[in-house]
Amino acid sequence: MAMNSVVASNEAARVALTRMGDNGPNDALDTALQEAVTVAYGRAYVKMEPLGVIPAKWHKFEPERQKVHNFLTRHRHSQVAHAQFRIEGILINPPGAKRTDGYYQSTEGFGFEVVSHWMTTKDAGLVIEHTQSLAQEMHAEIALEISRLFGSDNTLAEPFELITEEDVEQIEREAKQAKALIRKNQPPKP
Repeated sequence: MAMNSVVASNEAARVALTRMGDNGPNDALDTALQEAVTVAYGRAYVKMEPLGVIPAKWHKFEPERQKVHNFLTRHRHSQVAHAQFRIEGILINPPGAKRTDGYYQSTEGFGFEVVSHWMTTKDAGLVIEHTQSLAQEMHAEIALEISRLFGSDNTLAEPFELITEEDVEQIEREAKQAKALIRKNQPPKP
């Protein structure tokens, strides 16, 4: 599940990179895409039911990749997921001022905008590299674990779906219903 979140982050970063300017988001869609990058990545590092938290070894990387991991984690906490939004400044715009990208304008009186840190194209490129490598590493480890479970001699004849805790609960409910129905429909004992 964590790997799927990392892949989703990678895919969102690829789309964001095709749209954004060199200095960050140009419009609300760019901002939403960058938030998607951050949220998807962060989802891999929070407690997932019923599996728990991703193992600690997936939190430590070589220095350059660690910077990307820390950036995404910090960005999630300070910009996207929590109320502790980190403001880097407030830009006061004079009456009638327009930003060159047209994203914000003030036509009457003074305008303002909250300035915060977003990903640049360079950041997005680093995120893509990191998440791609991380997903590949996770995939390799998952494949190794599956080989350990089922043997490496390819004895698994066909694909099968692992069931979730919800599936088990549904099976248990259906079994209880079936048991009650059987009791109800049994002829009386002589």
